[in-house]
Amino acid sequence: MEQIENYTILPTGRAKNLEGQTFGDYTVLYRTNPPKTNNGKEAHWLCQCNKCNKYIIKKATTLTKGVNECDCKYDLTGQKIGRW
Repeated sequence: MEQIENYTILPTGRAKNLEGQTFGDYTVLYRTNPPKTNNGKEAHWLCQCNKCNKYIIKKATTLTKGVNECDCKYDLTGQKIGRW
């Protein structure tokens, strides 16, 4: 198993291969281990935001059926709003 920035790359196995596909703001990079708080059997995928390059782990059903907007869209730090 290979490592990328503390994420373990797993073989796709029986899960549908989502590598390289884009869902909303995210591009799927690799299948990875689920977070420690989740012990489910569903495949988890390491994704990268196309706007801010942040990494996030998403479940397959969240990617294919959920809302996939990165929170970087709502970061207003340093932006001028109105006259301020």
